[in-house]
Amino acid sequence: RADDLLEARTVLEEMCRKSPRDNAVKAAVQEVYVRAQAEGVRLRPPSWLLPEELRDFEYLHAPDPQDQGLERNLLVLLHGFGGQKDPFVELAGKLSLPKTAVLVLNGPKEMPEELVDDLPAFSWFDMFDEDFVFIEPKAGERRRLESLESTASLLAGTLASIAGTCGWGAGEVFVLGYGQGGTVALEFLAHPPAS
Repeated sequence: RADDLLEARTVLEEMCRKSPRDNAVKAAVQEVYVRAQAEGVRLRPPSWLLPEELRDFEYLHAPDPQDQGLERNLLVLLHGFGGQKDPFVELAGKLSLPKTAVLVLNGPKEMPEELVDDLPAFSWFDMFDEDFVFIEPKAGERRRLESLESTASLLAGTLASIAGTCGWGAGEVFVLGYGQGGTVALEFLAHPPAS
């Protein structure tokens, strides 16, 4: 049954891309997610579910084809400052964790080419002002902290939407970040959203 739902999701998402305003297609997509959740099948989150800033993502099902859609863990990977999702997609493939789906996101802020050599590059929160001057973390300086809090809230809302649509429980979602992504993960865990 999981195979059928995985295939239906793929077909319907493609139909949604071709006809984004077709209400019958949208209703069919929603029905597939309702059925999947009722049967304990974990589907790739639909792109439209995520906020626009986080729609550039990869979702990998468990490496064993028999486990695909039947995963018990969701690992969320967050890259560092100036990074991107691609190396973490590769890492997820190498980890090959059993019964684990992986969600790899690009940070919400695309970085200007003046700051990095390898484009595209992303940031999770502001580290530089509009003149590319480093924002010092000091008393009274709130821009970095406010940006970090905003991103952690964005991540919390995203994961809540994914949990609600795809059936993930709080104890099944694990967030791992590198560098700046690790800071976002810690902020998210230190100040969890209200349940």
